[in-house]
Amino acid sequence: MTTVDIVERESAFADIAPVSRLYAVATLGRAAYTLFVTPEHEKLHPEIEDLCLDGPFQPAQPPVDEVTKRITDDVLPKYDIDRPAPIDSGKLILLAGALIQFGDYTPKMHGTINARYGQIKELRQEIVNRAAETQPLDFADQLDAALDQSNGDLTESMWRLFMTSRLHARWLDGKIVGDIPKMAKEDKLEEMLAWRGAIAACKAPDPTRAQDPSGDNYYAWTHGLAKVAYSLAPRKETPVTRTTVRTFEHGTHLMHRLVHTFNKQGVASNHGIAALYGNAMGQTIVNTVKQAL
Repeated sequence: MTTVDIVERESAFADIAPVSRLYAVATLGRAAYTLFVTPEHEKLHPEIEDLCLDGPFQPAQPPVDEVTKRITDDVLPKYDIDRPAPIDSGKLILLAGALIQFGDYTPKMHGTINARYGQIKELRQEIVNRAAETQPLDFADQLDAALDQSNGDLTESMWRLFMTSRLHARWLDGKIVGDIPKMAKEDKLEEMLAWRGAIAACKAPDPTRAQDPSGDNYYAWTHGLAKVAYSLAPRKETPVTRTTVRTFEHGTHLMHRLVHTFNKQGVASNHGIAALYGNAMGQTIVNTVKQAL
């Protein structure tokens, strides 16, 4: 890894528009509200898991420590990883809203977040292609594919992993993906199944519950992105940024213990293992970047 060059670069998260703190807070509040009161929506992911109840089953991820070691030793050294460019507080708050809830549920995100389907499709296809040549990709291999496509841009690669994995897990972000084409239900299911078959799982098959590798995958990258964004992207570390990191660290636990008590999941799937992977990967990346300073 090269020495981090502390130069003001183009702001991270170019897909997120500059907004006022007031607008960002209102957006975050609306996103939090819809965690408990969910609008009506198309439910594709229960169909996916119903189709896969008897297989195909996805192989498991390597242990957490093996994944983080590969990220540190094999993946990050291949790229010129710099500390993410600082971003303003409005964008950081708006990002929090995007991380906790799907874009389709939050009209205030429509137009202020404009992820690019061309990049999402490119990453999905790369991961599907690599999996076809080897085996379903674990988190370290997914990060490598994303860094390769983003020319080593750390926050850009993790943002793409987050958006790509969540779209293909639930397909509830179409309204914040600017150039997404209109697709028939069958075409969406086909893309979601191809993605599911290309990634390793966090849970072993169990006849009593869904394996849901796609859901676990996006939960892991949600935690990983949050750890990196709120540890490295703020202009300075403050009690607020430290609290934000801790809150996202425990976000999955809070969802299962609080939100899902009132608002049942479409697929009964505990994402606690995925959160462990995401937190560990994010912390590993943060530590590696800071050590390069």
